[in-house]
Amino acid sequence: MTDANHSPRTRLPVLLAACVGNGFEFYNVTIYAFVAVTLSRLFFPAGRFSGSMLLTFGLFGVSYIVRPLGGLVLGAYADRAGRRASLLLSISLMLAGTVLLVFSPTFETIGIWAPVLLLCARLLQGLALGGEFGSTAAYLLENAPLQKQSLYASLQFASQGFGALLTAIVMFAVSRLSNAQMAAWGWRVPFAVGLLLAPIGLYLRKHMRDTEAFLHTRPVRHPIHDLLRHHGKRIAVAAASTAVLSANIYLRVYLPTFAQTRLGIPIASSALLMLITALSSMVLVPLSANLVTPRNGLRWMSAVIVTTLLAIWPLLHMLDVYRSRAALIVAYTLLTVLSALYSAPQAWFVSMLFPTHVRAGGVGASFNFGVLLFGGFAPAIYAALASSTETIASSAVYVAFAGCISLISIAVTPKRLRAARV
Repeated sequence: MTDANHSPRTRLPVLLAACVGNGFEFYNVTIYAFVAVTLSRLFFPAGRFSGSMLLTFGLFGVSYIVRPLGGLVLGAYADRAGRRASLLLSISLMLAGTVLLVFSPTFETIGIWAPVLLLCARLLQGLALGGEFGSTAAYLLENAPLQKQSLYASLQFASQGFGALLTAIVMFAVSRLSNAQMAAWGWRVPFAVGLLLAPIGLYLRKHMRDTEAFLHTRPVRHPIHDLLRHHGKRIAVAAASTAVLSANIYLRVYLPTFAQTRLGIPIASSALLMLITALSSMVLVPLSANLVTPRNGLRWMSAVIVTTLLAIWPLLHMLDVYRSRAALIVAYTLLTVLSALYSAPQAWFVSMLFPTHVRAGGVGASFNFGVLLFGGFAPAIYAALASSTETIASSAVYVAFAGCISLISIAVTPKRLRAARV
């Protein structure tokens, strides 16, 4: 059952309430990567720069360890108490983590406690973001008219375009600061801007209502036990389908850092990359979602994966050869297009795998487990590969590995698991 009775006027607040948190998530992920160079110098002892960078991206990855836990626990909360309650809790946790980031002292001020506070902030955000995805996915799908389920599900990723657009604007403004200003206070500005989204999200979610599909479903007493006992294969399939998407997204998260540290391309150019992501997400994801049907969804996903496997090494090798701003833009744009074309059917596929009474927990746990395995430490892996080989093309090996995992997951998906009643 879906909430097909919303008028276009009443659907807008529904969609905004669901998507604002996901935009907040993507903004915080990309902002962290953009200021990683500065954070590595401010939050870790002076020493080898490459070692500090690995520690900075290691903290980025550690926060992803708790994301499956957040997806499972907050998702189970959404399946018992409602989508609204869970989405309010997740955005509150995000707000707490962001506040901690904004006001954290540096290593020079409090020593080893500086990276500890940075870790605590990232762990809080990880818990929140883990719960955000599953609850949002369930809320969007269950509010969708039957003929627009793929489109509504894809808004989970399309809303990342808003976060990317905000990132582009903020980083372009921050790039005007000197290195001294950036180190003194400028690195806090992007995180402070992120705080402005939280009150908007809290207001919208406070006034949202739960879906008819949830209200007409009898919650199970122990949703986590039921999910793990009866839907283990669905979790594995959904998590594996996330592999290639995670590898692509976090390669693009790392590329701005690579451009700054290895190619000498200024941060202002990196802001342009976020603008490319914003436009691609907001345009291509909904457009491709309109073309996806239950008949062609898995074939569409498979075709995008095969294209990624064929294109990834030439794209990155081109960047190594030309080492220019133009080459960076071309590679980044094509990777973004491939990500957009895959994310639309993948969001629908994962959401449809799970029935209503365990949907939020199932989607949250599986997606975040996939992101943990294949995306959370991907920037650290890319940084290590670039450091050891002096090339970005070496990262193609990891993307190809993730692509094969996703392709296998689609190939082994039985027909009975390819759809679930909403």
